[in-house]
Amino acid sequence: MAVTESNKVSVLRLKFAVGETSGGDIKYKRKDIKNVKADATKEDVYAVGKALSDLLETKADVIAKVDEADLEESM
Repeated sequence: MAVTESNKVSVLRLKFAVGETSGGDIKYKRKDIKNVKADATKEDVYAVGKALSDLLETKADVIAKVDEADLEESM
């Protein structure tokens, strides 16, 4: 079975620790920056995320690139 991807979208995600849950796990708030080029390298995305984090009063605890695509079976 062959599968194809379409509608690829990438997001730069910054996550900030904002406290703890009642179970003791870290609670995060996130900020997503959409329309990142799907072919952007992980190094470039990290560099931009780090630069943005450095401008904020609260530093990001996690910098991530999230890739999403629709999957369809090829005929």
